[in-house]
Amino acid sequence: MAPLASFGLILPREADARLVEWGHYLGACGRPFGRQDFGLATTRDGLVAVATSASTVSKRAAGMDRKELVELARLVRHPDHPWATAACLRLARYVTSVIL
Repeated sequence: MAPLASFGLILPREADARLVEWGHYLGACGRPFGRQDFGLATTRDGLVAVATSASTVSKRAAGMDRKELVELARLVRHPDHPWATAACLRLARYVTSVIL
């Protein structure tokens, strides 16, 4: 059986380009410390959503150091694929909390 969709790491430059192209209100993620960029793609349409997880801006939050925390820094989807937001968010949450 051939996959109909895929989810995985993408290059930061690809994520930043989609964040700008698809109109995320914060634009590209220019954080100077740790980040991971994930892309959700379908066989038919290619890349349809991007999620960026990154270390927090603050050195400490909720009593924890920046190195112990990950936050969803950006989430964007192609304008023609509103369904992709929830799917990408769930996959990014799972990957960052369980696998990484």
